[in-house]
Amino acid sequence: MPHRQVFRFDPEGVVEAMRLGEPAECIESKFGYNDHVINWFSEKGFWRIWESMRADVKRANGIPQECLNGVFAALTLSRIGSIQKADPMLEDGRLMTELGFNIITVQKRLKDGKGVIHRDTLRNHVKRIPVAESKRAFYEHVSLMRSRKWLRGGVYAADGMKIEVTSGKSYEGCGRVWDPERKQFVFGYKVVYVFNLSPERPRIIAIAIGPINADERTLLVEALQDLRAHVCNPRDIIDILVLDRGYWGVEHLSRLKGEFGLDIVTICKAGLTIHDEAQRLVALDQGKRPLIRHRRRVNNQGHESRYIRRIRAVEGLEALDKAGTVSIRLNAVCVSEVDEDSGEASDTIFLTTLDVSANSAKVVDYYDQRWSIENRCNRELSQNWNVRRPIGRRLTAIFAQLCMASMCLNAVRIYREHKPKDAEKLESEMRTQGHKSYMLGRGAVVIVPGRQIYATMRYVRYLNLLALKAARRSAELVSQGIPMEQVLEIVSQEMKE
Repeated sequence: MPHRQVFRFDPEGVVEAMRLGEPAECIESKFGYNDHVINWFSEKGFWRIWESMRADVKRANGIPQECLNGVFAALTLSRIGSIQKADPMLEDGRLMTELGFNIITVQKRLKDGKGVIHRDTLRNHVKRIPVAESKRAFYEHVSLMRSRKWLRGGVYAADGMKIEVTSGKSYEGCGRVWDPERKQFVFGYKVVYVFNLSPERPRIIAIAIGPINADERTLLVEALQDLRAHVCNPRDIIDILVLDRGYWGVEHLSRLKGEFGLDIVTICKAGLTIHDEAQRLVALDQGKRPLIRHRRRVNNQGHESRYIRRIRAVEGLEALDKAGTVSIRLNAVCVSEVDEDSGEASDTIFLTTLDVSANSAKVVDYYDQRWSIENRCNRELSQNWNVRRPIGRRLTAIFAQLCMASMCLNAVRIYREHKPKDAEKLESEMRTQGHKSYMLGRGAVVIVPGRQIYATMRYVRYLNLLALKAARRSAELVSQGIPMEQVLEIVSQEMKE
């Protein structure tokens, strides 16, 4: 068995060696100096969880799974969006060294003109991570956030998204639904996730996936059951769960209230018996003065609209399932909203298990928060974290991608909160360069073969040390009486070597 040369990480020794003019080699980085980001994630416990995902491997390929998971996490943070585009990262010696690969192996692979690993190695690794293992890592991440008190507020919402794929035959576990607008079947997956409605601290705490034709209510129950199995009873985190129309169902709401102990806020579908009953009771109670609230909304184009809301509460409604065997007691909040500019009016009824006698307007506020935070979560995952672009065709790979993206999104948000100046500096650089990646800048790995040591540093630091080395060598040659033109030629040649 050949001897594996091991180099020691010694930043001070590398600086000393370069100042003394000892031979050194440099591996430049395209993805930059990211110690402050990666180290922060490591310090807070995120990176350990990301590295811990275990693939179901029948035959070891000699590459530590921690390193492969580190590449998977870095790929997600880089927001490249596709393993097919990962070659620049896999050929980045500085980054791959930071992710735990042996420095000599990195150096040899790069000298041979190859990536440190092939992208197929990463692709095969990700698709071999079982769904149960992705869940285990994700909910360990949720437990970490809970133990560090990074989850704030007890009001949560459930939301879903669809991931469309090109073919139902080549993507494992996908389903199909008829799209009436396109007049064709659409293939893919449905994802449901649970997130809190704290405006400043949105976090994803539960996630489930199924075929695109799956019932989102079933997926929500699965997500809550996983939260209970891996972290704690959902009611220990969630006080109120805000749902849209798609989650309506008397039996379903009864289960959320009975099995999980959650209070519910949802919007009522028109045409339901309970909807008509609430409207009738409001009409009979016109003598009671409604709550008046003024509200402003700003759309995506920055246009502001002003509304007047008249809010009335109705208590003690009973909803029955179609068979009339399951019932749940609900209260209603009826809202009449008028656009102050156009005069356009609309009526909406919200249903809840909460007491509405004291503050019925709060129920409406919960639903308003759902829309704003939902857009942030949905849009961020879709547009910035590329979850609608499957990383592979196996369900295991797609779910691992969803879990890793959700964990990274949570971690980046916490990083922004704890390191606002560093985060703003990094994101300003992202905007300047036109990138969405959290892997930016230029960096270097500097190796001193004579001492068998190496260090990582900013590229400008390496250039400064190189300039100091050149100046020292030039002064040494001049003191030997060598003409300056010849000195410059010698030093230039030595720098190239």
